[in-house]
Amino acid sequence: TYDGAGHLYGGGIVFQPGYPTTLGVLDTTFNGPASPTTASVDVGVSKWSVDGSSLVWSTYIGGISSEAPHSMVVNADDELYIFGHTGSSNFPTTPGCADNSFAGGPALSFIIGYGYSQPNGADMFVAHLSADATTLIGSTYVGGTANDGINNDPALAHNYGDTFRGEIIVDAHGDPVVPSTTSSTRQ
Repeated sequence: TYDGAGHLYGGGIVFQPGYPTTLGVLDTTFNGPASPTTASVDVGVSKWSVDGSSLVWSTYIGGISSEAPHSMVVNADDELYIFGHTGSSNFPTTPGCADNSFAGGPALSFIIGYGYSQPNGADMFVAHLSADATTLIGSTYVGGTANDGINNDPALAHNYGDTFRGEIIVDAHGDPVVPSTTSSTRQ
């Protein structure tokens, strides 16, 4: 995504320590176990200069299991919203958030080889970063007792990312709006 000045923001999955973080950001440390027997994936998010020649900031976001970003958007204050899914019971949430508890679901192996699975199922998350990526302004789980934010139907997943469903936008009032999929009967 991009902001009003034209800075580029990119996010993806990081399989091990070594993602190029910058000083003073929210999280400079890979959160999952980095071992050949336990695959874990963090979100890596970066902001580049308008001309793309330099990194403004870069941070990890994650918990002990795996997560992936599905969509990002920047508001009028240059604050980044990230929507994704997580299998971590300790994904960072903020005080007063809508849901600070991981509900998960049945164990989940992705049908297209992403290199990881969600042994505890998946909840969606929405995270709101400060403009300088030093603070989580807000972060919450969104989900019920089944897998959420994931569409694992073999008939619908043919390419990388097809399983990861959902989008985040900011409405006219500056509030985030998220459509996605759920297997839960109640949220």
